[in-house]
Amino acid sequence: MPNENDARTYSVELTAAPESREDRIAAAKQLAKEVGADAKKVFQLISSAPKTISRSMSRDDAESMAELCRDAGLEVSVVAAEPETERWAPATKVVQQARQGGAPQGRTQTRTQAEPPAGELSSAPSASRPTERPTGTPTETEHKPSVSIGGMRSSSPYVTILFAPRRTMRYVLEAASDRSAIITIVVLSLTATLPFVVLAPFLQIPLLGGVGVALLVTVFAVIGGLVGLYLNGFFYYFFGQRLFGGQANYRDARMAYAWGFIPGVWMTLAILVVALLIVVASVTGSSALIQLLLVTSGILGVVAAVWSLVVQAQALGEAHRFSAWRGLGTIIASALIPSLLVTLLQTVVGVVL
Repeated sequence: MPNENDARTYSVELTAAPESREDRIAAAKQLAKEVGADAKKVFQLISSAPKTISRSMSRDDAESMAELCRDAGLEVSVVAAEPETERWAPATKVVQQARQGGAPQGRTQTRTQAEPPAGELSSAPSASRPTERPTGTPTETEHKPSVSIGGMRSSSPYVTILFAPRRTMRYVLEAASDRSAIITIVVLSLTATLPFVVLAPFLQIPLLGGVGVALLVTVFAVIGGLVGLYLNGFFYYFFGQRLFGGQANYRDARMAYAWGFIPGVWMTLAILVVALLIVVASVTGSSALIQLLLVTSGILGVVAAVWSLVVQAQALGEAHRFSAWRGLGTIIASALIPSLLVTLLQTVVGVVL
């Protein structure tokens, strides 16, 4: 007959969160490595207490998980629940071997029911998935956000980022690869130059009149866009953490910077369509229509800038786990502080020389 312990399930409760951010980061990295979890999710899990960090476990599993937590520097306790009919399969040996840094040989033990609730840790990595998921491979728990536009529903993140930036950014940070940020900036740089090339005769910009010069401008635009991605991504990461208490790493800050420009890509394509209409209107000789289209392209440019700023603030807020207002503050600080430092340096150099 099963004893009392066998009839119960147990949970591991975090009783006190590490005081400093550095301690939380170190604890999250160590615990994530031991149980095969994502370090960022573990960091979020242990940032406040009291909190249940693992539940519905056998007593041996709970004690083993608590030991792993204590080894990572966390204050935890094991709490017994009321008797339940559904339980986790025993995994004490798996946990102990994970703690020793080695995976069990010929492991066939799996859990007997569904995954634990979101935001909690299981006792050990499941045999059905790797301990470290490559970036860009979504898991079953990661659901694409979707939006309805004119009765049509889309789940493409390149569309949903326009209307649901925070939910989309959370999905992107978990499921998209770093290449998506580079691709976005390259596409933006390419599309941004096309309307100016088309409108060059009407804007009286002779430099863009030649094909060779236009190609050179496009190349420099792409290079400048990529430099901006890594430079501004660092500013978003550094100032977001230092000034506003954000939690994003350098990679997540770059992703937020790039994906925040998606509205600009779409609006630039709209401006390109307007530019082509201007070319068509010039053939018909309708100067009034040309002026109207030029004004329309300018309005679209302003809308693109404002929309991108709003989306970028929301995306950065999601990456750093703070409000969009702090995201906006990070963007402003990233633009002003380096400019002021450069101006100050130029002034000092000018005085010295």
